[in-house]
Amino acid sequence: VDFLADWGVKGLCISGGGEPTLHKGLPELIRAAAEKMDVCVVTNAVEHYSDELIEALVKCRWVALSIDAARPHTYKVIKGKERFRDVIRNVAKLSRARRQAGAGVDLCYKYLLLPENQAEIVAACKLAKRLGVQDFHLRPVDFDRADLKGAQRGPRPTAI
Repeated sequence: VDFLADWGVKGLCISGGGEPTLHKGLPELIRAAAEKMDVCVVTNAVEHYSDELIEALVKCRWVALSIDAARPHTYKVIKGKERFRDVIRNVAKLSRARRQAGAGVDLCYKYLLLPENQAEIVAACKLAKRLGVQDFHLRPVDFDRADLKGAQRGPRPTAI
């Protein structure tokens, strides 16, 4: 982190290739980096959010929460596991901590638009608002990408 700051880096985004909240050193990394630059974390919000992790996450500039559903059944269809209630519990806990700390962290409800969830966009927006999330990031899946596993797997979303 010191090297990045000395180099002039203004922000650090922690994401990719796996779930960053599984790394036990994440809270320490966030705390150290947040003293020198903006920090963001992209997470699926599935794992238990300890008090230490929550305390670190509210020091971030923003936390992107890859949820992609508005209902437990849809979440299971898309993600393959029944963890929607765990995710919503973690988002609510993070949102409460944000308010209590008066923190400037923005929370972003990320929603990858798929045929399985296209009818739930409005419900997801309402859920995000109810949870106290500031941003909603809707992005369509690119079924034309040849490298996308499952590409061309079913009907494409229709215009809404």
